[in-house]
Amino acid sequence: MKQPHYLLVDDDPINNMINERMLKKHHGEDIVCQVFPDGKPAISHFKNGGAKPDMIFLDINMPEVDSWEFLEFYRHQNDKAPVVMLTSSIDPKDLEKSKRYDCILDFISKPLMPNAIEKLVKKIQANNE
Repeated sequence: MKQPHYLLVDDDPINNMINERMLKKHHGEDIVCQVFPDGKPAISHFKNGGAKPDMIFLDINMPEVDSWEFLEFYRHQNDKAPVVMLTSSIDPKDLEKSKRYDCILDFISKPLMPNAIEKLVKKIQANNE
């Protein structure tokens, strides 16, 4: 069975560490988590033929290339993975803006928690049926 592959795109190393631990706790230690400190290296990953992940966890506010710039690039990719916006933002405009992108699976608060992972797994299963 193929192990899950995730991209974590966030400029906060503590959040990345927590999110990776939560994903490994849920899926097992041998999952693949690639971490990018902002959208620029994540874009390079796809431009350079990097493997399609099973899911992308994307922070909104990052220093060089933020989530919106990443999503503008990503919306033109074929065979997109679902994207989960992870944020500490309470601005309802961010949630509304995220709805413009068909690849957004969910919009949740940081850090990633076990109940959120279960909810995401169920959404993916429902979308694949």
